[in-house]
Amino acid sequence: MAVNVLVSAATALFVVQAFVQTINRAAPAPQATPLAPPPFPAATPSPEEALPAPPPANPPAPSPPAARPQVRISNIIYPGQRTREVVVLANEGDTVVLTGWTLSTPRGARYTFGNVVFPSNSFINLYTTSGVDTPTNLFWNQPEAVWQSGDVAMLMRGDEVIATYTVR
Repeated sequence: MAVNVLVSAATALFVVQAFVQTINRAAPAPQATPLAPPPFPAATPSPEEALPAPPPANPPAPSPPAARPQVRISNIIYPGQRTREVVVLANEGDTVVLTGWTLSTPRGARYTFGNVVFPSNSFINLYTTSGVDTPTNLFWNQPEAVWQSGDVAMLMRGDEVIATYTVR
């Protein structure tokens, strides 16, 4: 039990430090605000201004699609034991915002993530039981266990399946 508390505390400290570093690196520089409005355009355009601009010689390439998040369901521990049941998620890629993502069971139980930032190379524990959310520990507040051996857990971002896991 003491080892679990130490590991959880160390993990929480690591994730909070990584999150603060990520936020500090990502903070944009302040932008100057113009004090005067831009000048009004001429009432009558000259003949050169009335002509449409020629198309660019090299049109810009389309943006590549967003990279698929590298989030996986690492483990589901103690299925069937509400007070101990936990889903361990691992983020092996870039920092991801999980807002609106869902984790569901085959029997229709569904957890919807709130405003959760999942830092790169970290873990989040989702407990079935009740508790107070922290950056690394989330609580589903279910009255009974939601996982059974053989269940397939599905982590989804909208209609896109991000990860699945078969409970052992």
